[in-house]
Amino acid sequence: MTKTTISGFTLTELMITIALLSIVLAIAIPNLTLFLNQTRLKGIAENLAQDLVFARSEAIRTNKMVRLHVESTCYGLSNKTTICDCTKTSPSDANFCEIKRVGSPSNVSFTKTSTSFDEIAFDPVRGLPLNKDGVSSLTTTQILDIEQSNVGKIKTSLSVIGSVCLSSSGTSKIAGYPNAC
Repeated sequence: MTKTTISGFTLTELMITIALLSIVLAIAIPNLTLFLNQTRLKGIAENLAQDLVFARSEAIRTNKMVRLHVESTCYGLSNKTTICDCTKTSPSDANFCEIKRVGSPSNVSFTKTSTSFDEIAFDPVRGLPLNKDGVSSLTTTQILDIEQSNVGKIKTSLSVIGSVCLSSSGTSKIAGYPNAC
């Protein structure tokens, strides 16, 4: 009589495999969520940095002053003489940001650590950032924090000559950015 061998998993082996897989997933999922949230925050910060460079070049290209207006949940670009409101969504509104309007997810906030970062104008001749009045030059580096609670904080720095730098430091550091600019 020939003995046949049966290959495959036993119920015990299958249950152990499922238990180990559950443990690994329970450890990995929170880290994956944090990674996705940090990546989203990085994207928002890098988008703002690109938009600052864009506003500068747009002012020179069109030979019109371009203004950046920042609220706690959005920012917008306009070449009007009045302040645009990034919370306005209708192009027919007088305060609509006609060049660009960017909103952030509800759990990401823009915090102005420099009082004049809420409104910066870019000079149409040299592209230098100016104060709210559109006449006087910035005297100090302007800093805007982009933060998501339990994820981290990225500082966006705009120098008096218009260069942009992103940094992250302290307990809310996000990898990939220097500690300071």
